[in-house]
Amino acid sequence: MNTLQAGLPEYLCVALARLMPLCAGDCAIASSFVSYLGPFNKEFRELLITRDFYGGCVKLNIPVTKDMQVTKFLVDDSEVGEWTLQVLDYCCYSQSIS
Repeated sequence: MNTLQAGLPEYLCVALARLMPLCAGDCAIASSFVSYLGPFNKEFRELLITRDFYGGCVKLNIPVTKDMQVTKFLVDDSEVGEWTLQVLDYCCYSQSIS
């Protein structure tokens, strides 16, 4: 086992310990986003995420990632690449792309 492999379990444990408390809030925001994906435009979805979904988690003391990008939470870069190949607009499916 090389040095990189030896440090990998420790690195993963540290990363998991950092992300695990945010899981409930992040999943709540992502599932809420998916529920409202179709009927509303991008601007209103952004408002829902920042004001209502994120604000609701904060108000209820549910740990959540600040400025979470729902699309990056739900899909990986290869999926976005597929959208690009199919000439789909990434912004149509995301809440905020910077």
